[in-house]
Amino acid sequence: MKRPFCLIGFTYLISLIVAIFCSTFTLYALIAAAALLFVISLIFKKIRRTKSIPVVFFIALFTFSIYCLHNNFLVRPLEPLDDNDAFIKGVVCELPYRSYNKYYYTIKTEKIEITGLEDIPQSVKIRLSTNKALDLDVYDKISGKVHLYLPENDLGFSSRNYYAAKGIHVFAYLFDFEEYTEEAGNSKPFYYYCLKAKEALCSSLRSLLLKDHYGIANAMLLGERHWLDDEAKSNFRDIGCSHVLAVSGLHTAVIAEFFTLLFLHLKFSRKRAELLSCLGVLLFMCITCFPASVVRASIMIILFKVGRFFALQSDSLNSLGFATLAIALFNPAAGGDIGFLLSVSATLGIIILRPKLTARIFCTAEKYISTKKKWLKKVLYSLASAIAVTLSATIFTLPISMLYFQKISLVSILSNVLITPLATYLVVLLLFISALNLIPLFKFIVMPFVIICEWLISYMLWLARWLAKCPFASVSTAQPFLLIWMAGTIILLVAALILSKRLKLVKIVAILSSIILFTGVLSFQICNQDTTKLVMADTGDGCSLILTRNNQAAILSCGGDEIKYNKLINALDLLNVNKITFILLTDFSDATALYAQRLLDEYPIDYVILPDRDDIDDKLSRRIADNNKAKYYNERSSMELWDNVKITAINTDEQGFLYLTVNDVNILVCPSRVNAAYLPEQYRSCHFLIEGKIPENLNSIDAKYAIMANSSNVVNVNMKKIAQSEKIPLATAGMGALCIDFLDQNKVSVRRM
Repeated sequence: MKRPFCLIGFTYLISLIVAIFCSTFTLYALIAAAALLFVISLIFKKIRRTKSIPVVFFIALFTFSIYCLHNNFLVRPLEPLDDNDAFIKGVVCELPYRSYNKYYYTIKTEKIEITGLEDIPQSVKIRLSTNKALDLDVYDKISGKVHLYLPENDLGFSSRNYYAAKGIHVFAYLFDFEEYTEEAGNSKPFYYYCLKAKEALCSSLRSLLLKDHYGIANAMLLGERHWLDDEAKSNFRDIGCSHVLAVSGLHTAVIAEFFTLLFLHLKFSRKRAELLSCLGVLLFMCITCFPASVVRASIMIILFKVGRFFALQSDSLNSLGFATLAIALFNPAAGGDIGFLLSVSATLGIIILRPKLTARIFCTAEKYISTKKKWLKKVLYSLASAIAVTLSATIFTLPISMLYFQKISLVSILSNVLITPLATYLVVLLLFISALNLIPLFKFIVMPFVIICEWLISYMLWLARWLAKCPFASVSTAQPFLLIWMAGTIILLVAALILSKRLKLVKIVAILSSIILFTGVLSFQICNQDTTKLVMADTGDGCSLILTRNNQAAILSCGGDEIKYNKLINALDLLNVNKITFILLTDFSDATALYAQRLLDEYPIDYVILPDRDDIDDKLSRRIADNNKAKYYNERSSMELWDNVKITAINTDEQGFLYLTVNDVNILVCPSRVNAAYLPEQYRSCHFLIEGKIPENLNSIDAKYAIMANSSNVVNVNMKKIAQSEKIPLATAGMGALCIDFLDQNKVSVRRM
């Protein structure tokens, strides 16, 4: 085998990705299939001689077995902890952070006690949330009562698999109204000093940069995205530049080159400068606290530079395979780390496609532009290289982006050409100013460079905001046909590689697949223009309703479980919503209005329509009153939206509900508890009933369908009541958001998003 680590590393990683999408039964079936294929490959002499085919089947067998053992012995024993109150004692093992008025601490437990449960795991890494900041430093200890629960258990790129890749398998929130103890820690391992160095650089950046710019700088240099502005995060994602706001191989390569140039400037020889720059790479890996993408890039760079020092020729693909294997081998959950997967796939694309694409683009440009001047040639080549890097990375990260983000950007090439080159220089400047600012004698030097950083960040934010507003800057890829397209493309590519020794068939397949993809996505978007949709986000026990048309939306209710707010945000992202006109509330219960304040803080919402009642939340009232956003109503509010929607909000006799007419379809929405016997007669007849809390006297409502916006436990309890009332039940129930597409007249389509 010419590139053994390339074959082994990528087979191992692909097998891990497949494993996270499989149920337990499917996983056992894959183990049996891989074992059978491995044995068959050894029996037949022609197959055995190729070596690569038996190796692939053996690595797949090994990977599925390791993942299965990992689940059986490390993950499943944690399931009894779900939805239980417990007493814990543990150590803070990561830097705490604040997000949406909550504080988060990563705790490695030393002791877990649950009444009535025995033989439960004691050493568990959990994410602990609190309503107030605790007086805890890294490696300090905390003891107290908490409520434990597991992240959502979806197959594939789910929240549970994402956090599992980081070693966190359990969530918890602290009962901070009960007594808890904090204790200074005595242990100071090496990782403690890495965390403190990262904390010092964070503080340094905070003291130098504007508040809006600090989040961008902190994400780019140190990978801390918790301070990022939500609008900026959304804009960069829509234009295909999210990788700029995360520490990745690009940043690591820039830092390595910076240290190489620094040592060359200090009169070291080229070979020694290359070798010494490895120390800079190791330092950067330490201060970023070893994220998988940086570790992968660091291993590759160190292998390359050590090879250069000893005059050995390095193989980029083999190095990438070795780095991938080194990380994934010690982390069976690495298949769920989206940052790591994007980093590996982007690097693979750049290695394979960039050289040829750069040459092709540069040669094409030379035909139309006179390049006799050397400086113009350099500019054209740099531009061709930037475009080639973007295209290469985009093509290879496309399948993962489609599955995880469920959207793709149509302006990513333009945005990356305009932003990425400046971002590379910005990373070096940020490291320079944050480090020098910690030395009192050099503080005066950094100010001119701070001004340059402010200008660069302002430019990036302005450009991201401008490009994100372009029509079709990003398009949703949540349609089922895209999975069929992806599977078909992979099959055709494999067939092309087998049937053609040259790459001619592969190129044809790639071109045709790209045309089909973009034609399909764009035609879907165009066909859905002027289509009104009503989406019920899967936020647990409560109603979060989004009424949308042509990328504009109205939030008709925004309630649910405290930990499910991200489900509402994900639904907004999938719908490509770029403007929320208003929020409409019928009452102030958690099932109706729990997320109202957070939405107001994070989105530029024009106004809020709400009942004028005494039990209005003081914070919410003050927030909207200060911004002149409140539109109050007493018992009834009616409005027309677009040209086909009529909305009536009723709040009377301690109950609130909505009645919608979209085209000729009538919908009764009961976000919180109502008594149907007291509903006015004209509102009891409808096509759809949507409930966050099941109404009393349900038989009084004449509806064909009843949609339950509830958790699976509540749905299981209420399903019989719905069936007895002669309504066809539908539910979110932890299986994903439901969407009603309103077609011509009274025709509708109900689907799972």
